[in-house]
Amino acid sequence: MSVAKSPPVNCCVAVVKRWTATVRESSLRLMSASPEKIFQQTAQLCEANPSLFQAFEGSYSFHLQQAQNQAPQVWFVRCGETPVVLPGAGRTADCTITLDQSIFLEIVAGTLLPALAFREGRLAIEGDTSSALKLHLVFSLIEQAVDTREVLLA
Repeated sequence: MSVAKSPPVNCCVAVVKRWTATVRESSLRLMSASPEKIFQQTAQLCEANPSLFQAFEGSYSFHLQQAQNQAPQVWFVRCGETPVVLPGAGRTADCTITLDQSIFLEIVAGTLLPALAFREGRLAIEGDTSSALKLHLVFSLIEQAVDTREVLLA
């Protein structure tokens, strides 16, 4: 009877280190991206595959704080029967999310959970509670747009 040899521990450690470095590099690239580019790619995904955005109902207004004396960057995301992703304020949303650009990038990069950012006071939510409970689904769509387009290489 022959005994199968397992790969050396050093080999497994090397694979984990390479994977960790790749994830870290992707996160760093994402952290240097602009939220505008990320939302533009989310809009492209919405147009190309609206069924992804039709899985649940809700509208969200993202207010991304920039420097102290600048107006926030605003993006509107509507999910449901007629999904849309648009820049600018002036649209009525079920839920308004206010956070710093850097926190938004951390969430999209997967280095910070939206619920943790909320608990720590780094993300504020106003409006409909049932829509707020679906916020993680909206971030999943944004993350998928980034992953799908392999954004940030430019």
